[in-house]
Amino acid sequence: MTWGDVDDYYAWAPLAPELIADASVRPHDYYWNMVPRHTIYDHNLSHYLANESHIRQNASRIQVRSGKATHTGGISRYQNAPESTEIARHLHQTVPTRTILEVSQPLPAANRQAAGNRAAHEIPVYKPDVQVNRSVELRHADPQRINPIRETHQWPSNDFKTHQYNIEQLPRHESGMERGRPAMHEMGSSGGSHGRR
Repeated sequence: MTWGDVDDYYAWAPLAPELIADASVRPHDYYWNMVPRHTIYDHNLSHYLANESHIRQNASRIQVRSGKATHTGGISRYQNAPESTEIARHLHQTVPTRTILEVSQPLPAANRQAAGNRAAHEIPVYKPDVQVNRSVELRHADPQRINPIRETHQWPSNDFKTHQYNIEQLPRHESGMERGRPAMHEMGSSGGSHGRR
């Protein structure tokens, strides 16, 4: 996930595998979502998502945020999301934060609320050790199957018949055998709202 800013909006977009959240990485316009800054803390952001037309007009002006690296347990993570203090300034209110507290064993359902109440700023989470008895090969996206949207003319169609056709072509089980997935069918683009998470 990468984040950016344009006018009085926060913007975010998913990233392809192995990409890091940094100002040098800019997803295609289609992948961006935008909401007014003062709504970012709302429980239902779908009410405030900018429509496709607004995004097309403003995506090229999004200032992608620089990423920050954190290193934990030999794993490097990059994130460029706005911090709670910044969000609080736009909301003119305090934004509570929570700390993930690793516990040594799963908590019974009856004890979870009590554990949460014990320290309101902590969320107890059990993370079991994973025993691996064989060599681990990390999965990577198949370059032959990756086809991210790169050009304006690739913007997917919102035409109902096109969507219906695509749904009908999805793989499904028939008599114990799975039908293969054909190539995606696309038609010309048209207007409409969207949300990509």
